[in-house]
Amino acid sequence: MPGNKKRILIIDDDIGTMVDHDALFKNCGMDAEVFVAHWLQEGMDKLKEWAADGHPADIVDSDYYVTTGPDLEDFHPNNYDANNGYNGVSAIGHVMKWAETQPESVRPKKYFLHSKTSEQPWRVISHMPELKDKVDVYDTEELWEIAQLGEEDGFPTNRGHSTLRQYCNKNLGANFPLTEAQLKLFKQPDAKIELQEAYYEVLEGRMAPEKALKHIDISNLGDEFRDSIDREKAEAAGIELSYGRPGFERGIGSATVGSLAFSAEEAAELHRHGKKAILVLEEFTPQDTKLLSIADGIVLLGAGSEHLEVVVANHNIPAVMSNKEDLELKIEEVGGKKRLVSKPHQYREGKSFVAEAGEEVTIATAGTYYRGYDDKGTTAGMMIKGAAPIEIGDPFKYEHTADVYNAAIDWADAARQKHGGFSVKANADTPEQVAKAIELGAEGVGLLRTEHMFFAEERLAALQKALLTDDAAEKKAAFDSIEKFQKDDFVKIFDAAGKAGQDFAVTIRLLDAPPEEFLSPSQVAALTAKVGEKNMRGVQLAEKIPGLYAMQAEAIFDAAKETGYAGKLEVMIPLVRTVAELKAVKHEVAEIAKKHGMQDRYQLRAMVETLEAVKCAGDIAKEVSGVSFGTNDLTAEAMGDMKRDDIAATREWMAKHNHVGKSPFLTLAKPVKAMIKETVEAARKANPDIDIGICGHQVAGDYPSIQFCQQVGLDSISVPASAEHLVSSRIIAGQAALEHPRIQQTAGKPQKSFTSLRKPRTSFTESAPTGTTSPDGNDRDSRNDQWDRNKD
Repeated sequence: MPGNKKRILIIDDDIGTMVDHDALFKNCGMDAEVFVAHWLQEGMDKLKEWAADGHPADIVDSDYYVTTGPDLEDFHPNNYDANNGYNGVSAIGHVMKWAETQPESVRPKKYFLHSKTSEQPWRVISHMPELKDKVDVYDTEELWEIAQLGEEDGFPTNRGHSTLRQYCNKNLGANFPLTEAQLKLFKQPDAKIELQEAYYEVLEGRMAPEKALKHIDISNLGDEFRDSIDREKAEAAGIELSYGRPGFERGIGSATVGSLAFSAEEAAELHRHGKKAILVLEEFTPQDTKLLSIADGIVLLGAGSEHLEVVVANHNIPAVMSNKEDLELKIEEVGGKKRLVSKPHQYREGKSFVAEAGEEVTIATAGTYYRGYDDKGTTAGMMIKGAAPIEIGDPFKYEHTADVYNAAIDWADAARQKHGGFSVKANADTPEQVAKAIELGAEGVGLLRTEHMFFAEERLAALQKALLTDDAAEKKAAFDSIEKFQKDDFVKIFDAAGKAGQDFAVTIRLLDAPPEEFLSPSQVAALTAKVGEKNMRGVQLAEKIPGLYAMQAEAIFDAAKETGYAGKLEVMIPLVRTVAELKAVKHEVAEIAKKHGMQDRYQLRAMVETLEAVKCAGDIAKEVSGVSFGTNDLTAEAMGDMKRDDIAATREWMAKHNHVGKSPFLTLAKPVKAMIKETVEAARKANPDIDIGICGHQVAGDYPSIQFCQQVGLDSISVPASAEHLVSSRIIAGQAALEHPRIQQTAGKPQKSFTSLRKPRTSFTESAPTGTTSPDGNDRDSRNDQWDRNKD
């Protein structure tokens, strides 16, 4: 036997049957001879054998509950019998008593006692001068976890820093994990660890930043930025969160307290009394999009959740969503007043949940809330009666958590820069959203939807007039009105964006106005009769309404010239199908730019949202400097005209095709990926310098979708301008760059670089942008006036 062999003795009546100790120590980089004795005499015989060969045991490890026999009773000062549970103490004491008779060269170097209840042996040893300064106690679980045995019920949690593992690492050359994160990765090399665990592994020099970034668990990062119910304060106040209230399948945004409203008029009345309005909708249709200007929170009972999720993401409006069958919550009218009512609750003495119009409620979307009575049915949203205490979800307002998140963002930005990652931009439609996007580290505005500037009634009326009238004077007056307010908005947007520097791009999409979102059913019918086609939107609608895009271009270039905006300016054409229509708009925009002396100050992009655009990608790429995928429409087309607003049909399709996981409107589906890949290959072949991005909701914090974007070679993604989506997407983008590094974008051409790698600077809850509020933004008086005018 080699003289430098490590020798470890473990006296245990049962652990030897559960842990392969030889393999355990070898897995931790230690060449040791481990002997497991099932009773004291067997252990003593081995010690004497090693001593006769001149070798000490490096560790004597005894189980607190070892059954050893009555020969130890003489040693223990309290003379406990063999079955009282203290025999592990006696066993080590017996070994130490024997060791005193041996030469120092063969005495054990260290004594450990392992226990399932580590506090009990400490209480015993602390009264025994012979042992208290010589024996260390550790939790049995610490070795069992490393040996990948799993946990037993009732075990104490791992302490994180084991005296046994520290001693083995320092004195015996082992490499036992010392932290929870290291333990997870030891048991499963591809495991995920919490963000804070990763931060401390790097901070304390145990892990390189790239490795820490790779292992960060991003599954709940978004929840950190959502306001939520303060459960401790709520329970202290007697508010029950477990059951007896509606649980919603999905939720987006944060938590808020407000009063129920069943119409825009009721919401406006609540605002006049200084209250927030939680707007209840039986379904959400495109025509309801304008309601976002009047709601502080939304409760959706029926269809339309996919569309609602997309449109509320940028407005920071909490929304809880489900369908009637699952929710069992309905609207009733009693005495001329509406109320929400649930079915009688079998676990609450048959009582129903009832909340009337004007009654205060709390809705929350972050965290997991259980029904309580059956331990299943976890929900992504909840509503309770009364005002629950709200905990603000802003990690950046605390120095410690800000350091943690900023470190992870720095690691991700560095990984993207080093390994050929893409830029992370924001979808932003207002000056407030642009300012927030900059503060949160967005590297540009990848999608500014001009149709979202029309929610105010006065603006909506002007657009309706422009689309429907045949009178030239009325059309000009409508265009003039739209151009004026759009220019005013763009001036504020360019002022906000200008603070980010020249590397910050703003991509403005010209009007993509599905008629059903801006017109009543009768007006849609009138427009259809006027243009002779159905489903007109995007560039096709603009072709039927001459001057529409020219008017928008006037507003854009006039505002950019007035503000002296020096950043990258892109004009994007929506819903392109043919190269001919793209060329027509390209010429129209170019003429307006030349008129304002801005011909060299902008670039043209096209939206790829149709199968025809995919098939014509090479020809389209020759006419533009960039393309962007609109994945919501592309998904609908790829799935056979599936509607994102029809959640029942989506579920039916998912079940029929055994589609497991998220809805195709929340993650990129296989056919959509195939269409994107085909477009990228054709576009880059036709135009190697083309910039390709994606701005659909599917890439907002969804790892598989973001990973695909990295693999296929996109230049950017654009996600909602919220911390929930921007921060998590930046971290995931860094992980994707590590997983799929790309040195070259095309053969012989280096990967496009990006330099505006920003991180959140301060708490965004405490630093609202100033001087950038548009008239139809958050001004309650303006909102209420608009609804009053409409009502009259």
